[in-house]
Amino acid sequence: QADLVRETDFVSASRYCDSVFKFARKTGNKVYLARAYNTFGNLQLAKGNYKTAIENFDTAQIILPVNNNIYLASIINNKGICQERLGNYSLSLKLHLQSLKLREELGLPKEILIGQQNIGVVYFYIGDIPQSIKYTNMALETALKIKDSLTACQLYDNLGATYFNAFKDSLALVNYTIALDLAKKMKYEKGIENVSNNLSAFYLETGKPELAKKYLKTAMEYLNENPMNKISLLHNMGKVFEKENKADSALYYFNSALALAEKIQSMHNM
Repeated sequence: QADLVRETDFVSASRYCDSVFKFARKTGNKVYLARAYNTFGNLQLAKGNYKTAIENFDTAQIILPVNNNIYLASIINNKGICQERLGNYSLSLKLHLQSLKLREELGLPKEILIGQQNIGVVYFYIGDIPQSIKYTNMALETALKIKDSLTACQLYDNLGATYFNAFKDSLALVNYTIALDLAKKMKYEKGIENVSNNLSAFYLETGKPELAKKYLKTAMEYLNENPMNKISLLHNMGKVFEKENKADSALYYFNSALALAEKIQSMHNM
């Protein structure tokens, strides 16, 4: 339950985390306690408290008994996400590759595709487009094979962003469109918000400001508590006003986005 609501309801997620800790401590089971720290770390990750999240993931890794590779892979993966958000891309890639190796040894398709997905994201931020596309497509192939539509939606969105950054607008639009259709079909609110936000940036850069506003409005309707989403939306709002030559409004949104990025120390948003 904590994992399910951590993106949308921090208060409820915190309460669930408290229950997880109480139960784990009551049983004295080290695996349960390690998972409790991992769960709480994930909540801090969602809130943008990356250093606190890493501290909890480190504690989880220390407590976890040996030969629990499925949980170890998850902990290392989560640390990799934190390091990526902090802009430590080389360390993030190292952690994700380590996590992926463990998952491949376990032979679990769902876990493997998550590892491939995150590696694709890190390569995106590094600027290695071919590697980003390679790992994202590997993950997408698995997601489609096991009929994981939610992850497939995320991967199509990631491909859209990667192709957009590579100036391949037609491929970007194709992937964004598929992602949005999947998100709407599943009523996946976070997916609708993410893809709509990306489409607003796409149409703004390709000279269609009215379409950009349309998708930005949709994204705003589905905005949740995740600070990363807020930063991106604020930034895109600033870009819309910049295109309209409304400097004061543009600066307001750019400064708001920057302040939030600085608060959570998200380096690739600064």
